[in-house]
Amino acid sequence: MSKFDPLTSIDMALTEISIACASLDRLAHAMTELRQSHLESRLPDLRPCDMPVTEHRRQHRSGVPSIIDSNQALQDFILTRIDRLT
Repeated sequence: MSKFDPLTSIDMALTEISIACASLDRLAHAMTELRQSHLESRLPDLRPCDMPVTEHRRQHRSGVPSIIDSNQALQDFILTRIDRLT
């Protein structure tokens, strides 16, 4: 009768885990490459943006809006001042 050796079982399980991890790493690498090639092939299909990049960033920036953006009277004052000076 053979005696049960837990260390041998643990070593075998660790070996199987390392083989599975290596396979998953190869799969993840292949999927990443496939995703990247798919994205690169789709870039020419995108239509050009008709909105300036700065406006798009302004709409999506985080934090508190600037004082000028939130105060219509201040906006009017600044625009009037710019008109008078130019």
